Amino acid sequence: IGSHGCIKQKIEREFFIEGLEYVIQRLKPKTIIAMKPVLLLLVLHIVSICNSQIIDDFSDNNFTENPIWNGTDSIFIINEILQLQLNASTSGNAWLSTHYTKTTDFEWHFWIRENFSPSSNNYADIFIYSDNDNLDAAEKAYFLRFGESGSNDVIEFFRKENDTIISLCRGSDTFVASSFSTHIKVCYNKTEGWEIYIDKKGNGVFSLEAETPDNHIDNMINTGYFGIRCTFSNSNTKRFYFDDIYIGEKIIDSIPPQLVSCRVVSDNNIDIHFNEAINKDNASELSNYYLDNQNNNPINIIINENHDYISLEFEDKITEEVQHILYIKEIEDLSGNMAHGITHEFIYYNAKENDIVINEIMTDPEPTVGLPAKEYIELYNTTNFPINIDRWRFVISNTEHIINNATIEANEYLLLCHRDSQEQLSVYGKCYPFSTFQISNSGCYLALVDTNNYIISDLTFDNSWYRDEYKKEGGWSLEQIDPNNPCAGKPNWSSSICGAGGTPGSINSINANNPIKPKLDHINILYDNIIEVFFDQKMNIETLQNTDNYIITETQSHPSETFVLPNNSNYVELIFDNKFEENSIYTLNINNLFNCNYIIQEDNISVKFGIPSHANYNDIIINEILFDPTSTGVDYIEIYNRSNKTVDISKLLIGSINENFPNPPDTSLKTICQESRILVPDSYLLLSTNGGIVKELYNSHSDNFININSFPSLPNDNGKVILCNKKKEIIDKIHYSDQMHYDLLIETKGVSLERISSENSSLDINNWQSASYITNYGTPGYKNSVSIDYYKEISENEICIIPEIFSPNGDGYDDICSINYEFSHPGYSINIKIFNSKGILIKDLIYNNLANISGSVYWNGCDNSNHVVEPGIYIIMTEIFDLEGFIKRIKNVVVVTH
Repeated sequence: IGSHGCIKQKIEREFFIEGLEYVIQRLKPKTIIAMKPVLLLLVLHIVSICNSQIIDDFSDNNFTENPIWNGTDSIFIINEILQLQLNASTSGNAWLSTHYTKTTDFEWHFWIRENFSPSSNNYADIFIYSDNDNLDAAEKAYFLRFGESGSNDVIEFFRKENDTIISLCRGSDTFVASSFSTHIKVCYNKTEGWEIYIDKKGNGVFSLEAETPDNHIDNMINTGYFGIRCTFSNSNTKRFYFDDIYIGEKIIDSIPPQLVSCRVVSDNNIDIHFNEAINKDNASELSNYYLDNQNNNPINIIINENHDYISLEFEDKITEEVQHILYIKEIEDLSGNMAHGITHEFIYYNAKENDIVINEIMTDPEPTVGLPAKEYIELYNTTNFPINIDRWRFVISNTEHIINNATIEANEYLLLCHRDSQEQLSVYGKCYPFSTFQISNSGCYLALVDTNNYIISDLTFDNSWYRDEYKKEGGWSLEQIDPNNPCAGKPNWSSSICGAGGTPGSINSINANNPIKPKLDHINILYDNIIEVFFDQKMNIETLQNTDNYIITETQSHPSETFVLPNNSNYVELIFDNKFEENSIYTLNINNLFNCNYIIQEDNISVKFGIPSHANYNDIIINEILFDPTSTGVDYIEIYNRSNKTVDISKLLIGSINENFPNPPDTSLKTICQESRILVPDSYLLLSTNGGIVKELYNSHSDNFININSFPSLPNDNGKVILCNKKKEIIDKIHYSDQMHYDLLIETKGVSLERISSENSSLDINNWQSASYITNYGTPGYKNSVSIDYYKEISENEICIIPEIFSPNGDGYDDICSINYEFSHPGYSINIKIFNSKGILIKDLIYNNLANISGSVYWNGCDNSNHVVEPGIYIIMTEIFDLEGFIKRIKNVVVVTH
């Protein structure tokens, strides 16, 4: 090779193929998809400098020299990925052409992309030959057109003579009817005429699309022009792309076909892929293939339409987890080049669920902490075997990305990313790029799916998976704690603690053994004989389907059958022969279930259920509310089923009323949950945006939590909360205020208001008290620290004080004095006043209240100024009267201690 790149033509082209592979990698900064054709093109390019042949892949970032393109060059550019691109500002026509000298046997190559649906107003003409550099002025020309009116667009080849345009041939593939990209090869010689080939996949395998006998070009002059002409409207001024142009002697293939990949696709089938089309007759010989360890030839062979993929079917199953060798006696390409004695060693391993796991997620890389500002998803092979993932799919939300020709070695990582990110992320490990790749910052569904449509790994994540709030703002990845326990889901993930913000391509910074036992999430009644059971993890299917693992206590009955949805192993339907009765409560016991990693369930899972009924006023009540959380906390509302009904929570709405005078009140209602979920009698349910944070801050052992992404607004000073059904009928409501908190509390931030009695009204401010400090100022999901059940302690006297000694110090023990009453008939009104030992009135508790037959009134130890009274003896004066003039006064003594 001389200083000007010329070589003597007597040197055969094949001599350079092996060495020039390195040269290509150094000279061309674009991804080389099909190595063999490009290598040949480079050899011809070196020769062509002497022969006036043309190669231009725009790697020099211009089209003004080597070769020179003329025309409307002001509205073409070389884009950032080194492609020729139209860059017009308004509708019209644009063209470029370059000069070349033709010979008898000629070949033209180019790549074209039209990022729109072509039409009669938006199309490209590629001039194979023009007798004029101004393509619009050509008198004699040949050109291919990409686009026409209608929806049956195909590639069409034309000859132009003066003002007459003649269609020579049309293709049959309508792929150019919509946005497309493809490689095109046009060949000509006197004997065969014109042949037009397409390669849509970009893998170097061309298929014949159209052909026609024609010798008019032989009568034209030997010098001409190759050109590009675009016709476009305003919406497509920047959507034409061109690349990899070659004009020169017909390429003569003298290299035998090479095996690209060998993949076991099922127990009896192997797919082999070659780098070019092969001779079908030669490749169809069964004796041409032999599988070691199986000691047999295939029984059937299928060759694809491009003749580059061969599927081999064997009679016996291919043995797993052992070394195999596939022998291929000989394979011939379409040019007659023969490859002899090809061997390929492989281990067949049939990938199972979680053999490859989604192990790390970078959704929001900015502001960067240390890693490149690039999104990525890390896959990890948990097995000791290489796993071929060719033609597997990776799903992000509803978008599917196809993985081609990739293998993840044993215990190896693979980064999935955008192709623009590959160069920077490759520093950290093996990458597989996609042309489009975007992950929602707020979370989404991710899944790795094999060729049999079986989900190998999947998860649905959101921002709550970060355990450090500030890391949600960007720059930090989500990492899996234990890659061998992916069944656990959210509890097995957290934000990275690596100083760089993540650990792409290497062991996670929070990697640890994390054997979390599966728990019951909730159950629901689907029909009167079918129970839906939901778990917090992916479960083992076999144990999930075993009917002996479930029993109803009251009837001692097992389900007659179970049903598990495909690819949803955290859910099972239990189908019973007998129907469940309304207004009855049943107990379901669950035993001997394992998660998908064979970790057994928590012991003695027992849950009550019943057939749901309509909720009426005061059936479900607001039982606790946190409206002023700490800086790390969130608002929450607890509801309680005080009725004897089972209620479907999805039928309820929770909301707030915003009063901003003089504007009318604005009511905002939120759905608690979309899916059916039951709340049985005497049970609690905690509503918040992040139950995990609430559970951690208040040391709650309850699992009765539901996260609501759009939570009602709870002002810190005062507000109104309502609970209603979907008909907007009020079930309960509360008017809260920060003045309702216990007087001795210096700080009320993070302190919930708890309901004292489920029997008294939510609107009674005396029925609410600050939660006890013993419970860390909140009891989310379980019984309130200040609750009093007066029914259990009512005496035979009309007025009963419980307890007679109480200490209103907020410790959760005897903080409230309950004044319980019970009358023989209704119709009484009642006054209650509190006096100190000197007979001085300190508290008007209630005044002229119409009393029920029985009930309770509560004193929290505060006076009329809402200050806690001094320790001592106090007199409770209860006055009872009716409209007929009956009056009765009852004195009781209570002792206040601190």
